[in-house]
Amino acid sequence: MSLELLSSRMQSLLMLAVAVALAGCSGSGMQSARGAKGSSAGVLSTSGANGALSDTCSGGQSAVGGISADSSTSDFTQNVLNFVSATEPSSSFGTVSGTPGSGQGISFQLYLPLSGSQLVSARAQMQITIYDSFVGQSNSDGTIVLPYSVPFTGATSGSVDAQNKTFNLVFSDNVGSITVQGRWSGSTATGTVSFQNTANVNGGSPASGNLGTFSVPTCGLF
Repeated sequence: MSLELLSSRMQSLLMLAVAVALAGCSGSGMQSARGAKGSSAGVLSTSGANGALSDTCSGGQSAVGGISADSSTSDFTQNVLNFVSATEPSSSFGTVSGTPGSGQGISFQLYLPLSGSQLVSARAQMQITIYDSFVGQSNSDGTIVLPYSVPFTGATSGSVDAQNKTFNLVFSDNVGSITVQGRWSGSTATGTVSFQNTANVNGGSPASGNLGTFSVPTCGLF
């Protein structure tokens, strides 16, 4: 990647970071959440007192899972580029592996707060963090390119079926929506993540489709 591209990407990161900070001060961080590029994984982690995302479960095990390519995916990187096209140009990203544990890929966290057996949608949380091939490279000023983080707090809609151990949530902002569908069994929850953008910074029609399949520790869900 050229120094010019790296420099341009870092300038974009700084501008977006300022925008996210300002949105947070006004109490409306969701609309700018998808542009929170450069945030590190775990950006939503707190003490957990309010059910906020944490990188670990109460027993100390990891609460972080991942999103991988599904069987119908021929180009996982293109899936990712389509996903981020609502806020980022394709040139801002390198390749992304669809195989977990490859050093590149997508980490995934999900929190489904319940009141009795009912989902409390307003407190539901999700975080997608993309580690592409540009992450870790040095910019011309010595700064490092960081992962692209997509955090959401508050689902637009959703439900949990405790009897059948299934869930379905939609997270939305001003540039699109993300749908998470899955089920849990034992220590693991699995499912799919799809998206419907309403904007495209590259021009043309907004992108939509499947991002991939996820697997996440059940202990992090509730």
